[in-house]
Parts: sequence; structure tokens; C-alpha cells
Amino acid sequence: MIANHPTNGLFVGCRHLFHKRASYRSNQPRGCVMTDVALINGDQNIPRREPPEEMRSAYREHSERIGMAIAAWNDLHANLYIVFWSIIGLHEDPRNDTFALSLWHAARSERVQRKMLLETAKLKLPKRDEYASREIPWILQQVDILSGYRNILAHTAIIFHQSPARIPKADPWSSNAKSKRFYALVAENNLWSQLSGDFWALSHYTAYFADRLWRPNKLTPSMLRPELFASPLLQKVAGLSPCSKV
Repeated sequence: MIANHPTNGLFVGCRHLFHKRASYRSNQPRGCVMTDVALINGDQNIPRREPPEEMRSAYREHSERIGMAIAAWNDLHANLYIVFWSIIGLHEDPRNDTFALSLWHAARSERVQRKMLLETAKLKLPKRDEYASREIPWILQQVDILSGYRNILAHTAIIFHQSPARIPKADPWSSNAKSKRFYALVAENNLWSQLSGDFWALSHYTAYFADRLWRPNKLTPSMLRPELFASPLLQKVAGLSPCSKV
């Protein structure tokens, strides 16, 4: 986000250097600071292709956290598809694989895919696998709750306050109230690994049922429900209900 506010021939970087409060001027576009760190590249006024140098390591660390959570989320949804594929029986004829995938991706969002899986499970599973018919709706319920937090992780711009810890905070100008509270709670309670852990645990639990339904004649022992850590704390402490789901 760059403000069209020239200073000594340079444009001003706004949000990314918000933590330099001493440089803030009230007559600037909101959030902007008078600095050339974000844009100057040698002797040319060219926008940089990476974060400002002084915050580069903080962005890398934060990107690793977000990347792990998003990777786990994508793995979870891949396993939900295999469950769907197994329930409707298309796995019995390899020629139908393309049809199953087309049907899944005809849904306009992951939320619709999950709803389609839920209705299919309700219709098909009770007579086929009582254990799966009970647990798959539970999985989908937890995923619906977590989808709001995943949405915040994926779509919220951040700033870093100047401190040794480089704590990320939701951008104060473009973020809604839930996103700000979410980032504050996650940072204060160091919930990054717990969030990713919840995603991975649900993904592995879903993979168990994918295998169980794909190979119904295989003797598969029951698996314990995963304990989720981040989601209950976020809801209890902050009253954070699921945000807009994906």
C-alpha cells in the first residue's frame, strides 16, 4: 500500500513502517511515515520487490507460520475429497475418477464442497459404516469453525511493532475487529503451532476415514478423535465465533 506523497523526490511507504512512530506526521495520509526505506533502490526510485530490509526476517518467520497452516489446510481438504470420492463409490471404477473430481470442483467454494460431502455422508454412510457416519459430520463441524480462522490467516495484512520479538499485528486500517482480536490473541498466547496442529490433526483423522471407506474390507482399528487446542481457546477467551467461511 503506497501513498502518493512525495518527499525529497521519493514516495512514502505507509503501513510497513508504521512502527516508526517518531516519524509520523498528522497531516500525512493515515498510517504513512516519512521514510525512504521501503522504496529507494540505489539511485533509482523503483519499488522494491521484497519487504524493507529491517523487517525481512520478521516477514520470513511469519510467512513460514502462515505457510505451514495453509499447507495443512490444503492437505485437509484434499483428504475430504478422498472421503467424498470413496463414499459415492466412484473409486470402484477408475474410469470415473475424472467425473468425481469434476463434481467436487463444480462447487464454487470449499464451504459448498463440505456441505456436499456432509449431505452425501448422511445419505450413504449410516448403512455402510456407523463409526464413519458419526465422525465425518464431527470433522466437518470442526472444519467449519476453523475455516474462519484460516480465512483471517490467509487474507489479513499485517504490520510489525518495533520490539525485539517483532510481533505481528493485524493492519489497523484495513482489518476488521475480529481480525485484530484474533491476531492479538494468537500472538499473546503463541498459538501459531496450535492452529497448524489443529489443521494437521483433522487432516490425518480425515485421511484415516478416507482409507477406511476406500478399502472397506481392510481390518482397520478405530482412531481416537484428535484434541483441538487453538480453536476452543480462541472462542472461549475472545468470544471469537467463526468468521466468514471459505
